[in-house]
Amino acid sequence: MEFFRVSSPDELTPGTFGIMEPTAGSPITPFEIDTIICPGLAFTKKGDRLGQGGGFYDRFLKRCPRAIVYGACFEIQVVPHLPTEAHDCQVSQVIHS
Repeated sequence: MEFFRVSSPDELTPGTFGIMEPTAGSPITPFEIDTIICPGLAFTKKGDRLGQGGGFYDRFLKRCPRAIVYGACFEIQVVPHLPTEAHDCQVSQVIHS
């Protein structure tokens, strides 16, 4: 995964699966990132996160020591307990609607 600084929606075009992606620019190093909004299938109130099983975000989050990580979801996705493993990264705070 690579992340890019974007100043305007005009700098985005539809990429894989129609997800908006940057069209140009230099990648940001993981150490430069201070805030991450992280998707997930489910979260607990204490910050456990269930992803899609590929470990992409867990590996990336470990490389971002300065980042505050927010889990974004709907209220129905907040559950009392999730199975976790040693390599799983927690989010700092869960935000739901």
